[in-house]
Amino acid sequence: MEILLVHLVGEFLLQNNWMDVRKDDFFLPCIVHVLIYTALCFFFIPGTTLLHIPIIAALHFIVDRFAIAREFVRHAREGKRDRMITYAVDNTIHLVVLYLVISYL
Repeated sequence: MEILLVHLVGEFLLQNNWMDVRKDDFFLPCIVHVLIYTALCFFFIPGTTLLHIPIIAALHFIVDRFAIAREFVRHAREGKRDRMITYAVDNTIHLVVLYLVISYL
C-alpha cells in the first residue's frame, strides 16, 4: 500500500506542470521530479535502503526522460497516440519497477 501511495503523491501531487510538461525534453525538470520521487520512496516505503535509491532514481529517470510509455503505446497502436492509455502504461511501469526493486533487491 505504501508503494502505491508514494507513487501517487510523487507523480500527481508533487509533480508540477513545469516538471510534467518539460521532463521529456529537458534534463532539469526530469531530475527534479526524480529526486522528489526517490526521496519519498526512501522516507515513506518501509524497507527502502540506500542500495535501492540509485536504482529507483535511474529507472524512473529513464522511463520519464525517454517517454518509454508513450513510445510503447505508439508502437503497440501502430502510430496512434492515446493519452489515457499512455498514462495507464506509464503508471503501471513505474509501479511495477518500484515494487520489483523494493521487493527483490
